Amino acid sequence: MRGLHIQADRHPGVREPGARLPPAPSALRRRAKDRCHTKRHVSGQPLILVVEDNSSNQLLVRAVLEPAGYQVEVASTASQALDRLKTMTPAMILMDLELPGKDGLSLTRLLKSMSPTTTIPVVAMTAHTSLQSRADALAAGCAAFISKPIDIHALPGRIAGILAGHHD
Repeated sequence: MRGLHIQADRHPGVREPGARLPPAPSALRRRAKDRCHTKRHVSGQPLILVVEDNSSNQLLVRAVLEPAGYQVEVASTASQALDRLKTMTPAMILMDLELPGKDGLSLTRLLKSMSPTTTIPVVAMTAHTSLQSRADALAAGCAAFISKPIDIHALPGRIAGILAGHHD
């Protein structure tokens, strides 16, 4: 990922003067868009469901995790996530806590109350890094907490550690 510069907003919709996310190359945007609408099965690669409404964050997570050997599927809303979970069983769910409609904590509580999603580790992803936010995420059933902006160098290792059972 030499030369890749990524900047994420701590407060979606509110940008500091001059702060902007560089546009993703058009080929990457097209590839990501195509994959969001097609179910892929690649033997031996852990499947990660990313529940995230911000398209830049969706692209970022995909760009970091796919080269590290993970399959990535994306859902932009809680409703889309529930639909996707009817046809797949991911190894992990990366959950944005601020989703339109049903928020990530409510969705996590629901997933932890339903079979077969009870045993899937859910990892909270949020810019809210207070101790209370972490406590709320863990109380809802999250296995771990990843703060935004996402550390692209640490993310694959964190995911591997959580899947191996070593988490927050």
